[in-house]
Amino acid sequence: MSDANHDQLFLERGLFVAYMVYHATGEGFRFCIAVAGSTHRAEAILRRKIDEYFHPAIECAQVGINMSEEVSRLVNLVPRTVQATLGRMPVGAGDYYAEFYYNLA
Repeated sequence: MSDANHDQLFLERGLFVAYMVYHATGEGFRFCIAVAGSTHRAEAILRRKIDEYFHPAIECAQVGINMSEEVSRLVNLVPRTVQATLGRMPVGAGDYYAEFYYNLA
């Protein structure tokens, strides 16, 4: 799914995203995302950053024009300036990690 909010070079770069979405009543929502030049690298970043309890929930996908709606929404959390920077770098030269936590209580 192409989205005007994504940087075009970022979409064409062949990067990968590893993400974990967790939500539980009373605990809020937690989104963790890592973007890197390979599935292995993105997942390794995520595994280092989050508790082992969340490892089974890790999903991986390629960033690109044909990504699913879910992946597109998560990639929208990557700031456009970061997308532009990663889009200009050689694949494997940079990566990105972010964690978002929302407690609606």
